[in-house]
Amino acid sequence: MNSDFFYFGESSNLSERGFIKRHHKYECFVKYAGSEDNLYIAVYLMPESTQDERREIEQYLISVYDPPCNAE
Repeated sequence: MNSDFFYFGESSNLSERGFIKRHHKYECFVKYAGSEDNLYIAVYLMPESTQDERREIEQYLISVYDPPCNAE
């Protein structure tokens, strides 16, 4: 298990995605974190940004960090 892993995503409203336990990558998060207790969430607010702007940043971060749950 990796002690440091990231997942990058984009959303205009996290509550719409059923965050976190209903997220489609939840099992991957737990797999790499080792347990649910090891999951931590950080949010970077981008008020008034467009979905395209958020996706551009998301794709940039994925290309730099190559997070396993973004690839699976």
